[in-house]
Formats: sequence, C-alpha cells, structure tokens
Amino acid sequence: MKKRPLYWVSLLYVFSLLCAHFFLNTHKWAAALALLIVSVVALTTMAFTKQWKLLLICLLLWSFGVGYYTFYDRIHQTQLSASTELQHIEGDILSPVKVDGDSMRFTLRIRNIAGASVNEKTECYIPLKNKQEREQAEQLRSGASLTFLSPILAVNPPRNPNAFDYKRYLYYQGIHWTLKPASYSDLKIVPPSPFNPRYRVDQLQQRIAQVVEDVFPSSTSGLIKGLTLGMRHDLSAEITDTYAKLGLAHVLAISGLHMSVLVGGLFKLSGLAGLTRETKLILTILFVPLYALVVGAAPSVTRAAVMAIAVLIARYFHRSSDGLNFWGVACLLILLMDPYQLWHVGFQLSFVVTWGLLILTGPLMERLPGGQFIRSLLAVTISAQLASTPLLLYYFHQFHFLSPLINFVFVPLFSYIIIPFGFISALLGLIHPSLPFLLANLISKMLEWVYAVLEWAAGINHMQTYVSSPSLWWCIVYYITLMLLPHILRGRRWLHPHLGRLLIILCLPLLSFQDEKVVITFLDVGQGDAIVVETPQRRVYLTDSGGAAPYYHDEQDSWRKRKEPYDPGKKVVVPFLKAKGINRIDTVIMTHGHSDHIGGLAAVFREMKVEQVIGNGQAPDTVLEKELFTTLKQKAIPLYWGKRGDQWRDSESVAWTILHPTENPMSNANNESITLLLEAYGKRILFTGDLEEEGERQLLEANIVGPVDVLKVGHHGSKTSTGKEWVAALKPSIAVITVGNKNRFGHPHPNTLATLEEYHAKILRTDQSGSITLEIGKVDWNVMTSLQHNKGRMRQ
Repeated sequence: MKKRPLYWVSLLYVFSLLCAHFFLNTHKWAAALALLIVSVVALTTMAFTKQWKLLLICLLLWSFGVGYYTFYDRIHQTQLSASTELQHIEGDILSPVKVDGDSMRFTLRIRNIAGASVNEKTECYIPLKNKQEREQAEQLRSGASLTFLSPILAVNPPRNPNAFDYKRYLYYQGIHWTLKPASYSDLKIVPPSPFNPRYRVDQLQQRIAQVVEDVFPSSTSGLIKGLTLGMRHDLSAEITDTYAKLGLAHVLAISGLHMSVLVGGLFKLSGLAGLTRETKLILTILFVPLYALVVGAAPSVTRAAVMAIAVLIARYFHRSSDGLNFWGVACLLILLMDPYQLWHVGFQLSFVVTWGLLILTGPLMERLPGGQFIRSLLAVTISAQLASTPLLLYYFHQFHFLSPLINFVFVPLFSYIIIPFGFISALLGLIHPSLPFLLANLISKMLEWVYAVLEWAAGINHMQTYVSSPSLWWCIVYYITLMLLPHILRGRRWLHPHLGRLLIILCLPLLSFQDEKVVITFLDVGQGDAIVVETPQRRVYLTDSGGAAPYYHDEQDSWRKRKEPYDPGKKVVVPFLKAKGINRIDTVIMTHGHSDHIGGLAAVFREMKVEQVIGNGQAPDTVLEKELFTTLKQKAIPLYWGKRGDQWRDSESVAWTILHPTENPMSNANNESITLLLEAYGKRILFTGDLEEEGERQLLEANIVGPVDVLKVGHHGSKTSTGKEWVAALKPSIAVITVGNKNRFGHPHPNTLATLEEYHAKILRTDQSGSITLEIGKVDWNVMTSLQHNKGRMRQ
C-alpha cells in the first residue's frame, strides 16, 4: 500500500461508496455481508502484521466515503412534485440540443417555477409541428434561457424485463422529472450571452464539426466527428450497431486512446516548433482540459484527461509516473466531484479497462511469444478483453468470438493512422477546406473499407452468442481472479490452489440446471403483440413482434422521419431475448399480416437464429409481408402454414394445438389470425392474435374450445372482439390485453372490459402493467408484471 497509496485509497473509497449505496437502496444485507467479510479479512491481516494505525486510517477513510455518499444522495433528492397542471417554468439549457425528426430534447436547469426559485435539472422533450420549427430548433444552443408552460412528469420505469432503465440512468445524473411543453412555438427564447462559457464551447465544437463536414465526404463525416469530437448523433444506427456488435464501439467514444494520440501528437508538433521541454508540457497540460470540454467531458474523457494531466505534471517535475497511482487520482477526483458517476456504464468500462491494461499488460508481455510490437498488441488486446468482458455481458448480454481478432487488427489502425490523420485533417481544414483534400479522402476510403470488413464479420451470426447477465457475486469473484492473475503469471505458486477454487466458482454458472417451468412473457411493445414462450425443454416460441407506423407518409412530411424510427423488434423483443441468453428461436408464429404484429420481425430475423416460421396460410399482401417472405427465402428459414387440427408436443406435460384458421375464407385479415392453445402442466392458455367475433363464433360452432385459465384477448380488446358467448364458453381466470398506452384507437373498449368483469376474469393490461409474465410449474403458477412488481404478483 505504501508504494501506491492513491491507488489503494481509491479502491477503499469505491468500496465505501458501494456499501453506502446498497444500504440506502434497501440492499442492507449485501452491504452488511460485504462489510463483515472485509472487516474479518482486515482485522485478521492487521492482527498478524500489527498495523493498527493503518487499520484506523482505513476505517476513517471508509467512514468518510459512506458519510459523503449518504450526504450527496440526500442533497440531490428532488424538491419538486409531479403535476399534470401547466406550470410557468424558467430555465437554462445545459446540454447540446438534439433534434431528431419531429421532436427535440435537451437537459434544462430550472431557475424558477411559478415565481419560486428552484435549482434542479430536468429532461425536456418538445414536439415540432412543421419544418420551419425544426429549422429553428436546430439553431438553438446550450446556454439559452427559456420560458414556457409545461406539466412536471415523472420518468417512466422500464416496461419490460431487463430493459434499459432510463429512470435509473437519469437519477444518477440528478434528474428526476421530464418537461413536455405543447410545442416549440410556445417557447420564449433568450439567446445565450456571447460570454457564456458553455455557449462558447458549444460554438467551438459546432465550428470544428462544420469543418469536418466540409472536408470529409458525407459517407464518413459523421464517423470522423464521432472519432475526433465525440459527436455520435450523426452516426447511423447501422454503423454504431456494427461497431458495438464486434466490441469496437470504444473507438467511437473519446477515451484514453484518443487522448494519448492527441497528447502525443501535440507534444511532437510543439517539438517541431523548437519549444523547450517545459513549454511543451505546459502547453499540452493547458490544451487537455479544453479538448475535454469541447468533446463533452464524458466519464471516459474526464478519466483520460485527469490521468494525462497527472502524468504530464509528474514529468514536468521529473517525478516517477506510476500508472495505477494516476488511475487512483483520476478515480478519486471524479468520484469526489460526483459519486453518482460510479453507476455510469461509461465510467465503469473506462476505469475497469484501464485498470486491466495497467495490471495485466506487463505480465502478459513477459509470457507471450514474438517481437516487441506484436507482444504489445497481443497483451493490450487480451488485457482489455479480459477486463471488459463481465461488464459487457452484464449490460449488453452479447459476445462476438471475432471481437479479440477485430480489436487486434483494427485498434492499431485507428490509433496510428485514422484518428491522428483525422485530427490533422480537421486542423488543416480550419485553415482552408481544400488543404486536407487528399488526406481526408484517403482516410474516408480507409473507413469505408474498415466498415465493409466489419459488416461482413458482423453478419457471421454463428460467431455471435448472447448471455444472460452474470450475477454480482460472479463478477466479484471474476475480478478477484483477475487481480491474482499477474502474480500467477510471474510464478507465485502459493496462489495456484486459490486460483483453482476461484475458477471452479467461475465455471458454476455454465452448468445447466433444468427448470421445470413454462414461462410466458407478454411483452409491452405498445399497440401490438409480442409473446415469448419458453419451455423446460429449452424450446423458445415467439408469437408476433409488435410494429410501429412510419413517421411520414409522403415527401412533404419527410422531415418528420427520425434517424432511427422506433422498431419494437429491435428495441424490445431482441434485447429481451439477448438478456435471457436466448440464441435461437425454435418457432416464430406470424398470426396474421398486420404491421402491429409482424412489423418487428425483420430485426428478429436479422439478429436471431430462427428454426422455422408458422404463418396463417394467406399470401403476402402488403410491402412489409413481401419483404419478410423474401427474407425467409434468403435465410432459408422453413415456412409452414398453420391450420386447424395441427398438434405437437414438447413433452408429456406441454402440448400445442392450432384451433384456427380453417380453409374457409373470412371477412378480414383479423379473423384469419392463428389461434393457438397451449396446455402446460394442466393449465390452458389461449392465444388469439386479432381474432374478432366472426372468428370466435366459428370456433364456438365447431365446439373445439372450452374453459381456459388464461385468455390473450383478441384485437387488443376492441369492441369487435371478445363477445359474451365467447367469454362465457372460455371462463378465463386471467384475461391479458396487449394494448398501447394512450393509444389512438381507444382500446380496450369499455364493453369488452365490462364483459370480462361480468365473468370475473382478472384483467391484466400491458398499458397499465407493462410486460406480463406467467410462470407455470408442476405444482403452482405465478403472474408477475413489470410496473407493479409485488403488487402484480399473484400465486394461484
């Protein structure tokens, strides 16, 4: 500890913040257990070494961390309350304004509400009603003052299992509420002062961004802005998804890689100007924080900037530079300024990867074969991969087996060529756009070639695997093992038995335990259906996938189109499957061809391996259906037509039967919906798609339906479905209605709700409860909902 005091102090400080967080957030047992374990270890160690003063210092530091986090959390609680009534609000824009299609958003610091002084950050969302408003919104800058009327709205929690928790994300930025003015025209705007520092930084960023757009072709200018300025808003979803899928997303986020390239380049350029060593260091130290401010001062940027400044200062005073000590300095400074940074994914990845590089690169280089350059590249790639893997699995649930090779090949290319010459091109462009013409085009061609290779690699689906989030304890054991690895690589044989035990613990989650339950999840995809069924035999069924209407209908309204239109398949269904570690869907059931049922399937077919598809036998009618059928042919996915009487079993206790449609044509597509009966451990669940009363009557007349335990209500509970005779025959204990919150159709209809209540069905709605999950076991069954948690939990 004496060799690297700041490193060890930072680790103790982080531990104290974790204890305080878990204690404050009702995980008191976790905090108490962790404290007990560490206390026993510390007391035992001190008893043998008699380092009582050190123990006292550690206890004081730990107490400070716990107290500071508790105090910080208390003063950052909101002083406002939700209000549906319009409030008179005055505030200042804190963040860059993001305009996307027919909406804009930014972070606003409220100064005044209804005449009362307030100091609180909020997220502000504003609809744009026409193209002129959009053009005006694109000119709005941070630092501007606004006055408007708006309700104060709570941030919604996640509506599906394992979904991104936007409410938690905003909480750790000190944001508790959202504001939604009626329109942009309602805003009273006071432009920022020319002397406002935030405005000046924003102007500088916009100026450089404009230079990049002038210098580079449109196909790569967005990528260059991301690489040099951290501006990722102009990057297409396809590019960011491809880079992320192959574990190369870190090159798009300004971090230590970019900072080291910039600092090294600046140091060499100032050397060419004949400046002294001390002058070069001072100029570089002054430039680093300015660059950090221009690119947004995200956690990874701040960490890299602090470490860079610490190293430069140490060199200025001719002091030795220990990477782990500087890592500790950066960690302490950032978490003292804002302890909430500990819960930002960017902070965690940045610090953990840097920590892994610092402790593992040296020992690995001593063991790896090859020349100095190759050993260095291999050691850096392996260290970064080992350090980042648990966090990537925990947050993103995916791993591509080509990722290490991709990083090994392309990170040097970005480090030594693309990023440095991207910076040089931007700087030359500030003098005159024509100066870097040849260089910019060369870099663009190189980026296009890189993306072509990455796109090809990302398309190799069998190299991609999805993994459910590892437990917190597994992650702790993993990183303890990683801490011991350098000692083992350097021949500390006394650690070998402990490593064996740790490896056994790490391998336990890989063992497969049979769970004798059928799990049915009615996902909340808005106004649409998406139902996932998992059986004990590890078979997965997906019925429909939701869908969304396009943002514009003709060329005149094309300005409404968003950079990434909402796709429930991509945003809800695929992330849910990934988070559960599902790599293969055995059967996709397309109940019928309406977009709110099959609109998200393109993303599912693109991301997941699908064994077969069951359709309702109708020829494709819409453009969407034809495109999906073409995709099935291209991917050689078998398509079968489901018809009444088709049956199959997953086991003795789990059986499926298709009840509808028949060969007789019906009046509309809704009544052609596949109607499917699942029987699991004595429970009967009926899935009806958009079946309406005509289809219901046909099933009743055929006398092939009877009482069920769960009914998926047809057509989102519209007035044209769920007739009294139908409900009387089925007598469902639970009726599930998949329906969009505040949908424009007015679903579910009051008459439908009244009919279900008349027959004493328990009504569960995705608009009110979020996703609805049924766990059906041999003995009992549970019903859970995302939004109501314990309130929505029932034991039948």
